[in-house]
Amino acid sequence: MDKKLNKKQLAMEKELIKIINSLKPCPFCGRMPKIETCEGHNWDGKQRHVNVGGCYGLWLILCPDDGCDCEVHPATAWYPCLTSAVEAWNRRTNG
Repeated sequence: MDKKLNKKQLAMEKELIKIINSLKPCPFCGRMPKIETCEGHNWDGKQRHVNVGGCYGLWLILCPDDGCDCEVHPATAWYPCLTSAVEAWNRRTNG
């Protein structure tokens, strides 16, 4: 049973790496964004039971503000799914 669990965990970790590697840089400063999570809780303190690659919680993608020249500091909203947060961050307008 441990081998099955390890294979499943390894597959989930590979999927997380794939998702994270798909992140685009900040459209304003060009730096790679950071990922924050609010594990297991929503802002109202209620438990969230959302499983994304073995991780539970809410996800936010934002421009890092440590030593960044970006004056905009863009960020996504909180998403219950890492994939959705990454898709929102990577979305660009054509114009």
